Amino acid sequence: MDFTKLCSERARHITKNKLAIDLLEHVKCYLNQEKYEHTVGTLIEAAHYSEALFAQIPEDIVFAACLHDVAKQWNREELIDYWKRDLIGNFIPNEHQLHAYVGAIYAVNTFVINEDVFRAITYHTSCRAQASILEQIIYLADWTDKNRKGRDIGHLRAVAKADFFKGFKLSLDMGIKECIDKGRIIYPDLYNARKYYFEMDTNPYPEK
Repeated sequence: MDFTKLCSERARHITKNKLAIDLLEHVKCYLNQEKYEHTVGTLIEAAHYSEALFAQIPEDIVFAACLHDVAKQWNREELIDYWKRDLIGNFIPNEHQLHAYVGAIYAVNTFVINEDVFRAITYHTSCRAQASILEQIIYLADWTDKNRKGRDIGHLRAVAKADFFKGFKLSLDMGIKECIDKGRIIYPDLYNARKYYFEMDTNPYPEK
């Protein structure tokens, strides 16, 4: 029996979970069809990694995956207004990360979530050093959603399904490459995450 296929089959059923149904219905009004399908795809990918690593799919996975892009299509004025309304200080994330930060605040204001879910949503675009396993799963699942196309994405998906940690590290490299290719400043959190995880001598999630 193929363990990876078994995990994938179990992961696909997550969309029939009551919490997932409710959360997907909630975010649907904020997203166009393409972004909604990406959210569903991210949920399925995250569920697969969780099932493969821990033989379970906790609610935190569902919350973080379903809500990670809830603010993705808000306009900049809406994002900044929401950010300033809830936080004190002059710091504003860069335009490519702002939706993640605001989405995390929205999730806290709208649902009962824990800090791990909050951080998984906050850092799903950049990841960070010493990220929790939930943060790593959501970051990687956002990359390997089946709706993303391209040879590099296909390769990443295959690597991640065979070895989660190798796939996760490869996704950090791809995140940096994407910043460079699009002329963006490399997110400091992403740079620090790559440095931290590539200096690890051992795989924290050895093959079972």
